[in-house]
Amino acid sequence: MVVDPLTAYLSGVDTAKDGAVRPMVTALNQLAMKEGVTIIALIHLNKAQQMEALYRVSGSLAFISIPRVAYLVAPAPDDPERRVLASLKFNIGPTPSPLAYRIGVSGVIWDSEPCALDARQLLGAPEPAHGKSPKLEQAKDFIRMCLDHGPQASVRVQDAARNHGIADKTLERARLDLGVLSHRSGGLAGSGEWVWSLPKAANDMTTLDESLMNSPLTPKAANGFEETAI
Repeated sequence: MVVDPLTAYLSGVDTAKDGAVRPMVTALNQLAMKEGVTIIALIHLNKAQQMEALYRVSGSLAFISIPRVAYLVAPAPDDPERRVLASLKFNIGPTPSPLAYRIGVSGVIWDSEPCALDARQLLGAPEPAHGKSPKLEQAKDFIRMCLDHGPQASVRVQDAARNHGIADKTLERARLDLGVLSHRSGGLAGSGEWVWSLPKAANDMTTLDESLMNSPLTPKAANGFEETAI
């Protein structure tokens, strides 16, 4: 079953919020298991070219965390008529090599050899600046993605980072470099929790979305045809 694009069928859902998106994507997952079908959902990419390819999927991280597999489809930089299918996430086995193809009068014509371009190269993501740690920059991008739409419980961001292979020390260094603010919310001891927010969101703590606070972030896993995540 192909859903193209997925967001067209989420009317009334705030697709930027993990707590709103997760139930919808989970329901699709349950439908696939119940009916024994494969569901392919297409979704746009965001415009944040400075971010890692995995974080370019528009909206909530739930779009990429729940599916076991995610692919990028984009034109090859050196040949706009040539498209490349590259893996963004592959949790069911060894990551497959990117494949290139063209669309001809007879349909899709696949290249006979694997393509050397990866998702980062296809999206034009910049290489880490000289002297900067790629892992640290990845952790910064991850924090920005988690907090860009509002404050989040620190424990959920930390758990999500671990699931994505980001070490606690790297995450903490990235947090300090970004000037992320830490606030206590919801009372003392077990009745509350620490919340992280970007500096620009420091005045928005009174409007903290409860649905985000209560739904875990666990990344594991367009009608714009030129850049499509599946």
